[in-house]
Amino acid sequence: MINYRKERRCLVRTALQLWERGLVQGTWGNISLRVGEDLLLITPSGVEYTSLRPGDISLVNMESDKCIKGMKPSSEYKLHKEIYLTAGDLKALIHTHSQALSAVSLIGTPIPPLTEDQAMIIGETIPVSPYALPGTTELACQAAPFFKKSWGCILSHHGYIGGGRSLQEALFNCSVAEKSASIYLSLLSAGKEVKGLSSEDAAFLRESYFHYRQKE
Repeated sequence: MINYRKERRCLVRTALQLWERGLVQGTWGNISLRVGEDLLLITPSGVEYTSLRPGDISLVNMESDKCIKGMKPSSEYKLHKEIYLTAGDLKALIHTHSQALSAVSLIGTPIPPLTEDQAMIIGETIPVSPYALPGTTELACQAAPFFKKSWGCILSHHGYIGGGRSLQEALFNCSVAEKSASIYLSLLSAGKEVKGLSSEDAAFLRESYFHYRQKE
């Protein structure tokens, strides 16, 4: 059995970055990394980010839903699993309880593509899934379909989950989403019109993100 030591260390490092950026508090939120067709690493349930160790990370078989190594997996394992099965291009997912996104989750309206980085890494609009109790199959099944078009989703009265092809890309996703949520709330509180990018421009930016290559 592969131990995935490098991947476990990366997950712990990402958890600390998430905590340092204020995107999670206490033991709320969770992070996962898909390491095989039916295997994922996920942060354990009820462990503080600042005390998390590589050996604590749960290795779960998505076919049997059994934890193979590590501690008891996050209660939101079903949410991560369902999204991975829906969006095959994602390798990492991060669920946050950040302030601005949590506020928007109460308003319940999607965030239009306000900035170029939002359109690039998340997609045209950040959708909002209907409310369901945390850790339930209902929550997982309601949120996952949005990942057919988007790399992020606001969970009503709950928080946000964003993905990427790596842990760092998923972390960037969550940071950009929090920034967009802050901008959105500022516009609403100022009574200003919330005018996003056009669908055409947002689609172009999204496509260009996947074809971007740093010049030599």
